[in-house]
Amino acid sequence: MISKIKANILLSCIFISSLCQAQLMLEDITRAFENGTTSLNFRLRYEKAQIDKLADANATTLRSELTFTTDNINDFKIKLGLIDVSSIFGQDYDPAIAPLEKPNYAKIYDPKGTGLSEASIAYLGIMDTNIRLGRQFILLDNERFIGSDEFRQYPQSFDALSINSTALVGFNLYYAFILNVNTTNSNVSFTGGRRSLRTHIINLDWNEYLYGTVGAYLYFNNDKDIPEYSNITYGIRLYSNDENDFYGFNYLIEIARQESKFKNPNIYNAHYAHLELSKKIENVSFDLGWEHLGAASAAPGEVFYTSLGSNHKFNGLADAFYPQTPDDGLNDYYLAIHGGNPQLELKLAYHLFYTHKNFSTSKIGSEVDVSIDFIFNPQLKLNVSYTQFHANNIAFSDTSRVWFMLHANIL
Repeated sequence: MISKIKANILLSCIFISSLCQAQLMLEDITRAFENGTTSLNFRLRYEKAQIDKLADANATTLRSELTFTTDNINDFKIKLGLIDVSSIFGQDYDPAIAPLEKPNYAKIYDPKGTGLSEASIAYLGIMDTNIRLGRQFILLDNERFIGSDEFRQYPQSFDALSINSTALVGFNLYYAFILNVNTTNSNVSFTGGRRSLRTHIINLDWNEYLYGTVGAYLYFNNDKDIPEYSNITYGIRLYSNDENDFYGFNYLIEIARQESKFKNPNIYNAHYAHLELSKKIENVSFDLGWEHLGAASAAPGEVFYTSLGSNHKFNGLADAFYPQTPDDGLNDYYLAIHGGNPQLELKLAYHLFYTHKNFSTSKIGSEVDVSIDFIFNPQLKLNVSYTQFHANNIAFSDTSRVWFMLHANIL
């Protein structure tokens, strides 16, 4: 009888202790949500596009983005993001996806729709290490190979497990296993907007070099929905910034190789190179560069792909080669000038485009880009841009675009 009473008392103590722990945990969760941070921002954009043999396109779209991040919950943080893209004044443009396409119009890659842009949980309990599971943005290096393509009204995200560690002094290690890529079209009911992947990403930077940072990467991209995008890419990069320049110059040297893999119907290997030299004089910077995306042959699909990158950031603003590399490969020779002050920023760029081979006879075209940012305050900015691509190859079309973008950060 006494033993039974002791057992009941012990069970009661365990039950009360569990209730107390649950209460404390509930209080921690409540406190984490109450002390969380919310951001709300809007981006209103008017874009006009003119492309030969197509009707002029006019797109007025509004991006509304709401993001919430909890405070620390026993070394965990939860992040949620929702984005809505509205088409104002009708859809007089072709977003280039089946449910909304208007093939008679010039292409503007901003379909209307709503989507969950972020939904992840991060564990911060290991020193100098961030482990994140769920839908997230992944931005590596200059985003050429892995990025969010944030210029588009609905940015690209990934369903992944990622680990980012700076625990080893001088090194930044990033690893991710990706199950899905949610492209810039995934805010609409479109089967190609979200692709199934089995992709491993390894990226390592060493920043103790006197004149810059040394980086290396290895990407195993197994695309289940578009096998032509499946490949292995590996490369190295050496770059500097204003803190560790090379005798007053900043530079970028990058080379990479890509091999078709994982049931890719095309058998090829292609090379990538990017060289850039920059010089800053007071508030003005000058960039001179060359980017090469190789082609194994002129056959379709045998080129260097950047199917997970922020492709609008490269090869001019006109999107003449968006969203993927031309079948003959691409050489982009460019000169850019940019500078300004806290209230005004100006950027001018000129590009010469050639195919991979036969340099003297393979000119694709040229492009001029002009972009101005009017910065009224940290919460409000207006961007006005113009681009003109002139084609010298019948496979491409003369293209011009102009846009006005108003960024407003409310919270």
